[in-house]
Amino acid sequence: RVKLDVSSENVDRRAFIETVTSSRDEVRRGERVEVDVRLRLREGGAIVTERLAFDVPVTAPEGNFVVQIAGGDDVPGEVAAPMDILDIPDLYGAFLKSTELVAVVPTGRVNLDLDGRLIRNLPLSALPRLVRSPAAAGASLQPVVERVRRTVPYIVAGRGKVTLRVRP
Repeated sequence: RVKLDVSSENVDRRAFIETVTSSRDEVRRGERVEVDVRLRLREGGAIVTERLAFDVPVTAPEGNFVVQIAGGDDVPGEVAAPMDILDIPDLYGAFLKSTELVAVVPTGRVNLDLDGRLIRNLPLSALPRLVRSPAAAGASLQPVVERVRRTVPYIVAGRGKVTLRVRP
C-alpha cells in the first residue's frame, strides 16, 4: 500500500551548486570544518550561500581528504541491495530528500553487502579471508561515510567537492 499527499506550486525552486569552499585547507583529525556552498537559483538567477559544518573523522588518513557536496537525490543510501520485494521499504527509507544539502565525509571504514545483508564497519583485517570465501561471490564493499545534512528551501542539483589536507 502506498499513500501520497501531493501539492503543487508554479515556482521553480531548483538551485544549482556552483562552487564549494572550505574555511581552511589544512586540518587535523577531529577538527571542525565549515564549508560554504554557493548556489545559483534557477528562478531569478540569484546567488545564495549555505554553510555546512562537520568534524574531520578521527579515522581520516593523512594527506588529501575529499568531501563531496550534493543534493540528497545524488547521495546513495546506506542499505544492502534488495534481494526481493520485501526489502523495498528499507531501500526507500534510505533515500535522502532533494531539498537537503549533504556533505559526504569519508571515514576510511567499509561495510560489506553480503546476500542482502549489510555487515557494518567490517574490520579491514577480515577482508582477505572473506574475499576468498565461496559466499563472497556476490558480495560488494561500500565505503562508510558520514552524511552531514541541512534542509534548504530549494531542490538542490549538481555536485561539488572540497579537498582538505589532513595533518598529523
